[in-house]
Amino acid sequence: MSVIVISLMTTDLMQTAIRARNGLWAVFFFMGVVSMAWVARIPEIRDANGLNNGQLGLILCPARLAQLLAHSWPDV
Repeated sequence: MSVIVISLMTTDLMQTAIRARNGLWAVFFFMGVVSMAWVARIPEIRDANGLNNGQLGLILCPARLAQLLAHSWPDV
C-alpha cells in the first residue's frame, strides 16, 4: 500500500512541477513580448515628448534603480 501512496504523491508533484514550469515559461514569454514592443517604440516616445537622449535616460533611470533595490531587498 505504501508503494501506491508514494506513486500518487510523485504524480501530484510532477503535475505541480509541470504547471509551475509552464507558468514560468508563460511569464517570461509575456515579458519578452512586452519588452520588445517597448524597446522598439522608445525613439518614437522620446520624439513625441520632445526629449533628448539624456533627458530620457534621466526619466528611465529611477525605474531601473527601483528594480535593482527591489531585487536586492532581503525577504522579510
